[in-house]
Amino acid sequence: LCVAVASTLVAFALSREAPEKTAADQIGQPLVAIEDPLDVARLRIVDFDASEGAPSPFEVSKVDGRFSIPSHENHPADQSDHLVDAVTGINYAEILASVTDQSGNHRDFGVVDPTAGELGRGAKGAGKRVTFHSANGEPLADIIIGKRVEGTENQYYVRQASNDQVYT
Repeated sequence: LCVAVASTLVAFALSREAPEKTAADQIGQPLVAIEDPLDVARLRIVDFDASEGAPSPFEVSKVDGRFSIPSHENHPADQSDHLVDAVTGINYAEILASVTDQSGNHRDFGVVDPTAGELGRGAKGAGKRVTFHSANGEPLADIIIGKRVEGTENQYYVRQASNDQVYT
């Protein structure tokens, strides 16, 4: 009888699904958590040029042990410390609030993906997509930074590029 009760309890405990994390559970957590900023080997920032109706990418990559700008014939990047500064500027930044999980509201907060194919000339609401990659090309973080939160100096609307949830 004891073995039956024990196995029933173990089966019950193992069969329970973990509760799904909600946006409220993310408040106070970091949006980006890169353990070692020195692991970042490539930074890609894509802005949207509304007058041209096209994304405008900029990239800095580590090539042969030094940082360079691939779009300019691998011209050396003068200040490689700026890459580390970019990582540390958003790394472990705390999520302050959940705003919306509706993709239809992305334009209002300026977090529309600037690489989205449906954007055209004069499009509004596109954010800056910032992607950090490791040396093997694996994305370490991929976020879209939107408008500044009204009435604040250093708070912005942001979202993970792969998720509709918008945070401050």
